[in-house]
Formats: sequence, C-alpha cells, structure tokens
Amino acid sequence: MDFTKLFRRKVMKASKSHLVPVLNLIDLTFVGIGGIIGSGIFVLIGVVALRTGPSVVLSLLIAGIVTLLVALCYAEFASFVPAAGSAYAYTYISMGEFPAWLVGWNLVLEYTVGVAAIARGWAGYSVKLLHTFKPSLNTDWLETPIEGTPFSLSFISPAIIIILTLSSLFGVAESSLANIILCAIKISILFIVISAGFAVADEKNWTEEEYAPEGFEGILGGAATVIFAYFGFDGISTLSEEAINPSRDVPLAIIISCLFSTAVYIFTAAALTLMIPYTSINKNAPLSDAFSQRDMEWVSILIAFGAFTGITSALLVGILSQMRVWLSLAQDGLIPEIFAQVNEKYSTPHMAAIASGIFAAFFAGFLDLEALANLIAIGTLFAFSVVATSLLLLRYNFSLPSIGLLTGVWIASFCLNIVLRIDVPLIISIFFGLVLICFLFPFHFLPEFETGSNFKLPFGPLIPLCSVMANISTMCSLGFTVWIRFFIWIVVGLIIYFFYGIHHSKIDIENNNISSSSRLRLNKDRGDNESHKGLLSENDNNISSSSYQNGTGGQNESE
Repeated sequence: MDFTKLFRRKVMKASKSHLVPVLNLIDLTFVGIGGIIGSGIFVLIGVVALRTGPSVVLSLLIAGIVTLLVALCYAEFASFVPAAGSAYAYTYISMGEFPAWLVGWNLVLEYTVGVAAIARGWAGYSVKLLHTFKPSLNTDWLETPIEGTPFSLSFISPAIIIILTLSSLFGVAESSLANIILCAIKISILFIVISAGFAVADEKNWTEEEYAPEGFEGILGGAATVIFAYFGFDGISTLSEEAINPSRDVPLAIIISCLFSTAVYIFTAAALTLMIPYTSINKNAPLSDAFSQRDMEWVSILIAFGAFTGITSALLVGILSQMRVWLSLAQDGLIPEIFAQVNEKYSTPHMAAIASGIFAAFFAGFLDLEALANLIAIGTLFAFSVVATSLLLLRYNFSLPSIGLLTGVWIASFCLNIVLRIDVPLIISIFFGLVLICFLFPFHFLPEFETGSNFKLPFGPLIPLCSVMANISTMCSLGFTVWIRFFIWIVVGLIIYFFYGIHHSKIDIENNNISSSSRLRLNKDRGDNESHKGLLSENDNNISSSSYQNGTGGQNESE
C-alpha cells in the first residue's frame, strides 16, 4: 500500500455548491445557540451537579473556556474555508486524508449519538409535560429499562428523530426559521427561571453543603461530561456553504453563540444549586423538580414547556448538522456516493438525512442519556484537539520543526495528565511539566505562514496550544470504560477507511483537475512571450502554497 496516500491534503478551492446560500448572521447565531442550549441545560446539568455539588458552576465555566478556545480556532478556519464538514474539512486541508477521516468518523459519532442523547432528554420532558396535564396517564411503556443491562427501551425518542429528520428535508431556510422561534421561546423561559431561582436562593446550600464533593478531579470530570452539549456551535460551521457571507458571519456567529450560551449555563446552574441542596436534585428533570420542591409549580410547568421547545431546537440543529457531515464524507468518496445526493427541489442532502436519522434513532432506542453523554465527550474533545493542531500546522506551513513540536506537546500533555492522576513522586510530575514547556517555548521563534484568513487569533500560537492542552487534560479525566468504547469506535472507522475509503477517495482526481485548470489559466495569461519563461513555475509554487496542496510533495502537479 502507498502510505503517502494517507496524508494527501485537499486543495482549498472555490467550487459551485448544490446547496443554496440563504443564512445570515442572525440565522447562524441562533443555530449555535439552539445547538448548545438544549439537553445539556435541562437534563445534564442535574447529572453533573449530583457529582460536583455547587462546584458545577466551575465545571460549566471550565467547559465553556475549553469550548471557547477551540471555537476561536474554528472561527479562524471558517473565515477562509467556507465548506460543509467543519472540523473534517479543516483537517483534510491541513493534515491530510487519514487524520481527516478519523475526525470525520468522530463527527459521525458525536452527531449521531448526540442527536440520540438529546432525543432521550426530549422524551423525558415530554413525559413530564404529559403528566402535567393528565397526571393519571400511564407512560411507563414509553421508557422501559432492560433489567440487568445498561440499556433501556425508548419508543418516543426514535419517533421524534424520524419526525424532525423528515421535516428537515424541506429546506434549511425553513428549518432555520423554526429554530429561531424555538430558541426565542426557550431563552425567554430560561431568563424567567434564572430570575425566579435567584429570588428564592438560599446561600446555605453553598456554604453548609460540601462545595466540591469530589475535589478538582470531580470538577474536571463534570466539565468533560457536559462538554458535548457545548459542541452545538459546530453546527454553524457545517452550514458554511449555506451562509450568505461565510467568511464574516460564521466566525462571528461561533464566538457570539459560545459566549452567550456559557453565561446562560453558569447562571442557570448557580440558581439551581442555590435553590435546593445538591443532594436533592432530580437527575432526570433537575430544574422543574427543584421548583416543585420550592412549591412553585407554575415555574415547573413553564420549565417543562421550555425544555420541550429548547431540546427540540437542539435536536433540529443536530439533525441538520449530522446530515451535512455525511454529505461531506460522501462527496470526497470516503463513504458511498449515494449519500452525496442533493434534492433538486429543496437543495437538501436527502439520502444523508435519511441514513443518519435512522442511525441516530437506533441509538436513541436503546441507550440512556448518561451513557450516551460520556461516549460523545471523548470524541468531541479529540476533534477539538485535532482542529487546534491543524490550525498550528497551517500557521507554520507544515514545517518539520512544527510537526515535531506538536507531536511532543501531545505526548507530553498526555504523560503529564496521567502522572498527575496516579500516586507517583512529585519530581516525575515536575519533569513532565518541564518537558511540556520545552516543547511549547520554541513556537514563539518559528516563522508564521500567512493563511489568508479574514479573522486571525491574537497572541500567536498561545490560544491553539492552550486549546490542545485543555482538551487533552479534560479527556484524561474520563473513565477507562469510555476510552475502551472510543477505541472500539476508532477500530470500526479504521476498517471502513482501509477497506473502502482509501480506495474510493476522489482527492487525486479533484487535485489534478485544479492543478490542470490552474496551469491552463497561467499558460493563457503568459501567451507565447518567451521572456516570461519562469512565470509558470513561479505561479505554480504560489498556487501550491496558497491552496495547501496535498502533502505528497506536489506529486499531483507533476502527474
């Protein structure tokens, strides 16, 4: 096998898309808010609070910071790579096909399992809403645990996924309008919830209860569990091809939605843990049950309705995003081309939508929310780390020193986090800390390459490097079983790539077509004037640099 194929880089090009650009800054911002503020705030916040106590606020703050660091990296990428596929497309351009496939395969995991997890949360609040209007209604058959196993049957979760998947086939503009309406409702309700919660707050729930029952490790673990909810901002970048002005609006929408949503999460968690002792929090419906305990049933009913609309909007964003990841993989030939079909009437990837919807519905039918959340978290953090690494590789033009230093940062970060979590002499932790610093410091002396981005992060390599280290640290706080599941998912992805993807990849055809058209255009400009003999060679070099040509040493150009 030709191993150079593994790191073939995709040429960045402007091409005609079958997707229609109809989304503005407001649409994209609400896509981010709709994706982030969903089951995380209405359900997972209770799961994390039971573990971390009042320090859930710190868990959410850490998750927000980790997300914002990588969101800034996304913003720089999105300003000059307006393509569907988000992290997958960014990695393909910067690191090559095989790393891009690993990221793309993890995006499939994140969105598919993420949609399933959100649907589970939706089902829980739907049942509560039904009981509000008809307490005697028997709904036990809708959610049935399977005794002796970690699985539970759900009938309502797959149903809502199928319904929203079918509705998304009628166009992204219509879906965006529905999302804006749903977001407006849930944000209004959350503001009422936060205000009412602080009105009955009791500071004894923070001062007399143990603030961080599991210490900093518990706080970090809580951040890792909830971080998948913050991944909703990625939905903005998957819709880049449908944005009217992607180079301006996508970066702005990513940053605005992350900052706003993080603030809402923190204030909501603070209100919840100040209202009642964290040990009294209901795992399945934390917010509504907290107000019921304080004899404020009207707020409880309002929350159930807000959760119903809020989780629906998050579910809709997840469905819109997951089908476009499948579309990107199929367009590049890494999965069957049938998933690249776009409906001519509605300009939606209908085959990718149907397949991804069925896949997500299957997961939603058998796995509970907490199991799904932990499975998503590690894949999300891995994709975050690769995006930050990809940006650094682009900044330093894939030079050997930058590749070596980044490899060292990854290895040293993992080693440092592992030794900090086991009982070893302090000198060993200090040693790995110094090794990590030795890999970080030289970046400030490497010459940076101009990427041509309209939005560039300040402080040189500091933000992407901090993002890599923060993501790795959070990954290391996840349990051993989560790593085993992640490893199994990666192995399945490797089998698909080496038995199908690498043999059907379209990258060589695309890059050769671009190289040939560039050469013909340059020859036409040059004409027959022999005095410009060196022009073709010089311009070919410029094309190779500005387009981030594949990593095989320009072999496509020579072919």
